[in-house]
Amino acid sequence: MKKNLYILLLCLFGLNLNAFIAPINLFRPYDILLLPPKHPCNRLALSIGYEGSLEVKGFQEICQGERTFTRQVHPLQIYQCEQDALAALKGFPVDSSVGQLSQLFNIDDDNKTHGLFIPSGCFKVNANVMFGLRYYLPHDFIIGLFLPYFEMELKNVKFTEVEAPTFEAQVPQANNLLQQVEQIGCLSLDGWKRRGVGDLTLQAMWLRDFPQAKPWLENVRVNAQFGMIFPTGKHTNVNELLAIPFGNDGGWGFMLGAGLDLRFLNYLRFGANADFMPLFGNTRCRRIKIDRSQTDLFLVNKTATFKHFGVTNYFTLYGDITSFCRRFSFRIAYEFMQHDRDKIFPHTDKINAIIANAAESLQEFTNHSLIFFLNYDAQKDCCNYPVRPFISTFYKLGFDGKRSMAANTLGFMFTLNF
Repeated sequence: MKKNLYILLLCLFGLNLNAFIAPINLFRPYDILLLPPKHPCNRLALSIGYEGSLEVKGFQEICQGERTFTRQVHPLQIYQCEQDALAALKGFPVDSSVGQLSQLFNIDDDNKTHGLFIPSGCFKVNANVMFGLRYYLPHDFIIGLFLPYFEMELKNVKFTEVEAPTFEAQVPQANNLLQQVEQIGCLSLDGWKRRGVGDLTLQAMWLRDFPQAKPWLENVRVNAQFGMIFPTGKHTNVNELLAIPFGNDGGWGFMLGAGLDLRFLNYLRFGANADFMPLFGNTRCRRIKIDRSQTDLFLVNKTATFKHFGVTNYFTLYGDITSFCRRFSFRIAYEFMQHDRDKIFPHTDKINAIIANAAESLQEFTNHSLIFFLNYDAQKDCCNYPVRPFISTFYKLGFDGKRSMAANTLGFMFTLNF
């Protein structure tokens, strides 16, 4: 009977997803780096964590011939440094109101010197609150339930015109070109504040120690994790600038993850972990590119579109040093996140799918982070007590990437073990 119950639990929870596909390096509640230590007396663990940004930088990919490199930019410039307001009017039928407006600017003769704006703004993560519940089963299985809560804002948004148009006297609309883009696309070019829960995740993990009778190597720990996600998080707000989703943007999917942890001399640990997460696509109303010259923040055309999500991959390396009293430990970790190219399929044959898929926001994005942890494990002294705390504090340094935001954050994870 018990064996059948375990098999049933694994079938129910044998799926896992990336709970956050937005182009920013925030922790997931079930991240392997936030996993509390495993002790034989643990049966249940309740966790709450917090992460807040000190600074959020953007990283953009630059192509010069066959050479590509990345550079640090404002968060609103991760796709393009300049946004083209005139190009936003291209691609519409000539007999439409937008098409007629575009002809007032002689838009077909546009030499890319007019209607260009440099965006800037401050992106801030006020809170990434992570809730977790883990239940320890026999045979080294762990069942987990995780839910994040986010508070983010974009403020001090500014669009600086590169060069004043020379046709203002002939075209009165040129004086309020940004307002024209906002009205035509029902697009807000101001800041915003958003809050809400992310995606709910159910996870099953197998975590087993293999003691080693060797002079230097004392233990080998192997982990494998699977799970399932419910798309409960806020979706992308297509009417606001860079209003990223709080989860998978309504998508479901799968994940296969595994890791290896080696302990040397009882005080040194080194580990690696990898998660691979394909997602199911979905259909939503999205902003799409209908002309090759259009830029991603000024896409005014919206239509029903099926989106095929690229695979998201996380790769983690870490090393621990434990104090002689074995209560305190210091960890340095490196985490790399990669999201493969997305593809969209408009529900109309009037839009060129090749042009639509050329948008920079659909291309591959990456993130690199270096994280420093200071941990305190009270379970060493409190195994006979009903409640045993574990505290982890961290500082994360986002230092590179492409088409993404890298945040420097401070945070903690507090766990009560029962």
